[in-house]
Amino acid sequence: MKGGGIQGGDKLLYILYSNLCTLYFKKDRKGELVMFKKVLAGMFGAALIAGIGMTTAQAYEVKPAKLWVTAIAIGTPIEGAEIKVGDEECTTGKNGTCVFDLRPGTYEVSVHEHGGQSAHTELTLDEGNIRFLSLDLGSKALHPKGGH
Repeated sequence: MKGGGIQGGDKLLYILYSNLCTLYFKKDRKGELVMFKKVLAGMFGAALIAGIGMTTAQAYEVKPAKLWVTAIAIGTPIEGAEIKVGDEECTTGKNGTCVFDLRPGTYEVSVHEHGGQSAHTELTLDEGNIRFLSLDLGSKALHPKGGH
């Protein structure tokens, strides 16, 4: 409220409430107002008043971070490597990459290749981050003939 006035959505709720109150009162034979459906009007009024405070509150949902992890051996993607980020695991395909949707936080990232090579790192993700990480397992992760 500014200067004692009612603003925006609060004004609309106030108008609805005051109109509702006039609908639920009627005059008796002597011209006095008599409450009609007193309980219903009171409950609805309380709900509206509570709703006025809720109009400014917003639901907040944490946006996940997206992490792309690629297992490589001297720049060549490794197929079949096991990548673990926190409690989530994935096996890489031909492109050597796994994609994770994660809550903000700090994670231990590890890559293990079926030939025994591994690499580890730790990283911190903020809400809504999109991060790319390549973990190089070195030349020993390449199989004979440059394959993997």
